[in-house]
Amino acid sequence: GQGAELNAAKIKQLTGGDPVFAERKMRDPFSFTYWGVPVFSANDVPGAEDTSHGFLSRWEVIRFPVDLTDHIDPTIENRLAGDAEGVLVRSVQALRDLMDRGDFHRPEAVVIAKAEFTTAVDQVRGFIEDCTEPGGFTRRQELYNAYTRWANDNGHGELGSRKFYERVRDAGTGERKTGGVRGFVLNLSPGHLGAHGA
Repeated sequence: GQGAELNAAKIKQLTGGDPVFAERKMRDPFSFTYWGVPVFSANDVPGAEDTSHGFLSRWEVIRFPVDLTDHIDPTIENRLAGDAEGVLVRSVQALRDLMDRGDFHRPEAVVIAKAEFTTAVDQVRGFIEDCTEPGGFTRRQELYNAYTRWANDNGHGELGSRKFYERVRDAGTGERKTGGVRGFVLNLSPGHLGAHGA
């Protein structure tokens, strides 16, 4: 739902081979190494406090754009069960191919979905994409004020200015001083300026 946040620390722990601590009810806690692959399904992309390359690089994003609710096949479970061995054989071969390559094959649709996911997870990238154009110069405070208006209009909790400026830099936006005033190599888009009367 809106306002949900990914637990980046837990996801990094699960995908990084770090020890995971757990406990059985009324028993002593224990640690183990998680070796599975977490799979998530969602209608909306939640935000995340961590938007570093290290965190975002752990995600493979695949869109499922087809709505099957009107085409439910009541025989699908029986048909899949009848072909379970074939599915397993194909899955093992696909895993071997992946291990030989060392990386996933990413069709263009997956590359596009990952870029959209990255923007959706990082609200600052979303703001930059929605409300700015490359080039020019915008004072830091002016850019931050525009971002807070955008965040409030879109139901986001706003970041503090220091974290915002850090995320703008992380997005690859240049920073410079003009006349002793610090700012970013961005222009607020005309539509954004008009919408807020700035």
